[in-house]
Amino acid sequence: MQDLSSKLAIVTGATSGIGLEMARGLATMGATVLVHGRTDESAGKAVAEIASTCGHDRLHPIAADLSTLDTVRSFAESIMSQASQIDILCNNAGVFRTERTLSADGYELHFAVNHLAPFLLTNLLLEGLKASAPARIITTASAAHKGAKLDLDDVMFSRRSFRPYAAYGQSKLANILFTRALARRIEGSGVTATCFHPGVVATEIARGRGLTAKVFNLARPFFKTPRKGAKTGVFLASDPSVDGANGDYFVDCLKTQPEISANSESLENALWDLSLDLVEA
Repeated sequence: MQDLSSKLAIVTGATSGIGLEMARGLATMGATVLVHGRTDESAGKAVAEIASTCGHDRLHPIAADLSTLDTVRSFAESIMSQASQIDILCNNAGVFRTERTLSADGYELHFAVNHLAPFLLTNLLLEGLKASAPARIITTASAAHKGAKLDLDDVMFSRRSFRPYAAYGQSKLANILFTRALARRIEGSGVTATCFHPGVVATEIARGRGLTAKVFNLARPFFKTPRKGAKTGVFLASDPSVDGANGDYFVDCLKTQPEISANSESLENALWDLSLDLVEA
């Protein structure tokens, strides 16, 4: 087990599922962990649960609704005011909805929470990460990017027919493209960016009504446990063997090639420029 007692980690979406287990895994290695949840209550409960098993109390609840970009900005300001160092940033918070939903900013919710929130948060915390280098940024992506289409002219599904898996897949493709674009921009800084597919995990991410939610719930007994799903994320955040990994996509702790749609530098750059415009709008 790695000794992370000198490290500070931030894990978003850490109140249940993969995020809770990533926070627990890093805390068990000794890291100080900022445990993010949507509410003070949920973050506090997660801290209490992790503290009961990790062997120390260097755990701090921090609450923010990451569907709202102004809240992401306030969240980043709060972190920078509290943390003297940022060694590990785990962008894990995510949503899956069976119906088209808009954020408070008017953005399609999958794109807002799964992509724009980590895009903005990472950029706002980047100077703190560089100051703490070597530092790592890990984003929870998904094999759902396979077959997904990133339509830069309609990322909000305002014109095309909304399908939940298409919207979710687009956001997960964006995670990989963002990681690769970020990696090029931080090369040589001592900060690295990677992403991973956790497997199909029995979490509470699928909420809503209809056939999609019913099928998901019926299949839950055959999915990975959250702890197994978190394993690759914890590995990327802590293991010395991936010290130089930057821009890479991992499955089951192994570097893996994503689908060809995630290997386009021109698409990476176009998404980066669009994302800047959207978060600054």
